[in-house]
Amino acid sequence: MSHFTTFVITKTNDRKELDRLMLPYHEYECTGITDYCIHVDRSEEAIKEYNDHKEDYTIEDFLESWYGVNEIYEEEPSEKPQDSYAIVKDGEIKKVYDFTNPNHKWDYYIPYDWKAWSYIDGLKDEDEPETIKKSQFNIDQFMADKRDYFSGLYNKLKPYFTPDFISWEQARKENPENIDKAREIYNNQKSIKKMDKEIGSTEMFHIRWSITVDNIASMTEEEFVQNNLSTAAPFWAMVLPTGEWIEKGHMGWWAVSWDEDENFNKTWTEVWKTIPDDYYIWRCDCHT
Repeated sequence: MSHFTTFVITKTNDRKELDRLMLPYHEYECTGITDYCIHVDRSEEAIKEYNDHKEDYTIEDFLESWYGVNEIYEEEPSEKPQDSYAIVKDGEIKKVYDFTNPNHKWDYYIPYDWKAWSYIDGLKDEDEPETIKKSQFNIDQFMADKRDYFSGLYNKLKPYFTPDFISWEQARKENPENIDKAREIYNNQKSIKKMDKEIGSTEMFHIRWSITVDNIASMTEEEFVQNNLSTAAPFWAMVLPTGEWIEKGHMGWWAVSWDEDENFNKTWTEVWKTIPDDYYIWRCDCHT
């Protein structure tokens, strides 16, 4: 599972508008909602997988356990079920259709209130709003503080990265079949040991979790700051009033992501400028 923050931009502060914009991105397998679901043809991979494992399964058991198929026909049904189904004839799998929402992003989401969020203008101590107006978010101060953070981090870590420093990427490249050897080479470097001792291994773990610091050795301060500003966005994804979903990358389980937008900082800041100041922002915790 993973949690990620999504900003949803709406024209009004009506919760129904939030739910309407988020609905196209639900995960049917968890929500049970059939809206936006289609039958995706997975026949080619299913037939191959069954042939590779048919000694261990009956066709029915394979289709149910691997593809969640409970509806099996000999011919295409005149009316397709709102469920995954398969065509099996003469003891062979002919077609397998997965009933799903191919655009799914979340299996549930919860709007946070903005009470504990910094950079929000005009909130009183007792206020716990679910939405704020875009004009209330002091985005300039937010980005300035992020720049200061990355600049400070660069100057804090730069002295530890000597010219002979071996990055984790390099250690893995030189030891593709032996990750333990790569770890030994990387972690036994004087710079790593010194950082863990003087800065703290726990703090360094959290820094490395969200920021690639190995490239400091080859970067100027401005290059490092610009390279990391994509992590400075106050959200992982944003949904616009048009229904468009903009994300840093595709989020999977255990915070593993892929297809990340290297220019995400530029992408979201340019879109942000187009949002009218009197539109509303919902800060949602999405789960997938």
